[in-house]
Parts: sequence; structure tokens; C-alpha cells
Amino acid sequence: MPPPTASTGRTGPAPRVQVHDDAPLVLAAQQDPRKFEPLYTKYYEPILKFVYKRLDTKQEAYDVASQVFLNALQNIGKYEDRGFPFSSWLYRIAINELNQFFRKNNRYRAVDVQSGEIHHLLAQTEVADRKTDHRLLVEAMTRLSSMDYLMLEMRYFEDRPFKEIAEILEITENNAKVRTYRALDRLKKVLS
Repeated sequence: MPPPTASTGRTGPAPRVQVHDDAPLVLAAQQDPRKFEPLYTKYYEPILKFVYKRLDTKQEAYDVASQVFLNALQNIGKYEDRGFPFSSWLYRIAINELNQFFRKNNRYRAVDVQSGEIHHLLAQTEVADRKTDHRLLVEAMTRLSSMDYLMLEMRYFEDRPFKEIAEILEITENNAKVRTYRALDRLKKVLS
């Protein structure tokens, strides 16, 4: 499927898809995969931006995002509504595809931290009173494990609730909180 026109510029915070009840669209796609298009159209741009933020080039992002939707289409029959947005399932697939891409290509994730996101994260690290700049935070973030970076990114850059993070990563909500705060502690140590 060709991607809809999408702006993948790296300005401003990551877009949030409004939570809507996608149950009728999902059910229609499960009964007839040809009816997957409305879900694709609705979520392609947010998933593409999510992927692009972690990669170096637009072409790689388009390739990975296409694979996300191919996998979603092929596995739509396995999707179960657990009370979370359908997009959580897509983000989980996207994370898996990104991890597979990095392993296959022996590459590391790109670190893309927007200026507005810095202040929100620095406020949590309690080092905001020091002269911490964009470059220092990006350098500190690159020292974190992929999981630590992902936890901080979803919570502080994408402003996701712990419950949604837990659903995306298939962990408990409490585990999502614990992992996020531990990642924050590790970031504090790197910044100290």
C-alpha cells in the first residue's frame, strides 16, 4: 500500500492519535482484510512519525512503517480488544519491527529530542537548575539502554499514560511505572 501524504518533519512534539472506538473498523477488517484501509489511513502517519523518530532516513522509516502495516494486516485476525486503543497494538508491532531492523542491520536507534521535550524531561530529573543543554541531554540519552530510552520517550516525549505503555510493551502497569522511574534514575546518574 502506498503511504498517504505525510509530513515527517521533526518539529514539535510527537503527535498523539485521539483515542476513538475502533471496534467497528477492526471487526470489519477481521471479517474482510480488504476493509483494513480505514485503519491504515487513520494510523499510518502517527506510526510513520513514531518510526521516523527512531531512524536516520525517511526511506528507512517508510520501509519499516510499511512492514508494520503488512504485519498488522496479516495478523488482524489475532488482534484482541483488551480495552486499549487499536493504536497500542500497532505501536507494539512498530517497536518489534524497529528492534528487528536494528538487529538485522547491526544499527542503533537515532536519538531525536525536541527542544520542548527537553524541559519536560529535565524537570523530572531534578537537574533543571543546572545548565543542561540539548546536546548534553541527547548525549546522556544515547548512553541509556534501548528499553530505558523507550520508556522515557513514551512517557515524557509522547506523554503516554502508564497504562498505555504497559499495553504496548505487554507488561503490567506497575511494571511500566517501575521501569520508567528506574530509567529516569539512570538518566539522572548519567547527567550528574
